[in-house]
Amino acid sequence: MKKFDFLETEYHLEKKYLGFTGKGSFTYSGKIKNFSTVVKVNPDWKNCFITIQAQKDNEEIALIDLLKRNEVLKETNITINDDSSFTISYIIPTFISSNKKRFDEIIEATISILKKNFYNSNVILTEKEEEFSNFENFNYKEKFKSPEEVKIDYDNRKENIFLGILGVIGVSLLAMIAHIICDIIDSGYTFAAYILLASASCYVYKQLAGKISKKSPIYIFIVLIISVFIATVLSFIFSFYYFYRDGGVLLSEAFQEVPPVIINDPEVRDLFINNFLINAGVLILCFIIAFYRIFKEEMEYLKFKKSRK
Repeated sequence: MKKFDFLETEYHLEKKYLGFTGKGSFTYSGKIKNFSTVVKVNPDWKNCFITIQAQKDNEEIALIDLLKRNEVLKETNITINDDSSFTISYIIPTFISSNKKRFDEIIEATISILKKNFYNSNVILTEKEEEFSNFENFNYKEKFKSPEEVKIDYDNRKENIFLGILGVIGVSLLAMIAHIICDIIDSGYTFAAYILLASASCYVYKQLAGKISKKSPIYIFIVLIISVFIATVLSFIFSFYYFYRDGGVLLSEAFQEVPPVIINDPEVRDLFINNFLINAGVLILCFIIAFYRIFKEEMEYLKFKKSRK
């Protein structure tokens, strides 16, 4: 995940692939300012989990109380795993820069508390280095899979195309409504509906279909282009109705009269084509970017596998 690339480049943590948690799951492990640390993330999760190993004999004040007193850590969830480790979880911000800033703040505050209160950083995470990924000392009991096993599971997983397309149609209907409203109020921000549609449709399809394949963009793209065309026609109809409704024009009459006008009137036809091409162009560009990012996350374990060879 690009949101957490800084853990490798700046904190020099080692990325490990986790098969059991689903698509694109990773942990980053290593030492931050001498404290053994594990960061556990997943593209579908809303939270980041930071587990730190630290120990102190004869605590005058419980560690969890020390941590919760800090302003930076008040909006996080803190769990004491055992006598030598604790986990801090926080909601992952939308933007990469905001996420790094939030992570930096949490780490700085936490490490500062540990050092000021003389917590020991020289705690071994596991007895053997190769057992580190099992998280036995972190109370994580999930089963880890190798990249090869994950690939087999992924290949065997069936793509629910029908459910995925239904989800895209649902999102498209919302975008069509937004398009019509923007045209009626003449806001000039119709394109924004299609920027959101491109991203939302890819995400919804992935969640409902359960899998993204090389054929998925074809299914999604067909639905989206049809929705743009229908939305453009409907926007002309409703704009015509709202413009002439004071003159006694009924909505049913607008539905009957506007389509022939779009086809037969050169000026209206050119305006229709221009609007359709602009919205379709914005949609196609954003769709390519959104689908590429989601497909890249979906296939990230393959790149990780290659990088380990």
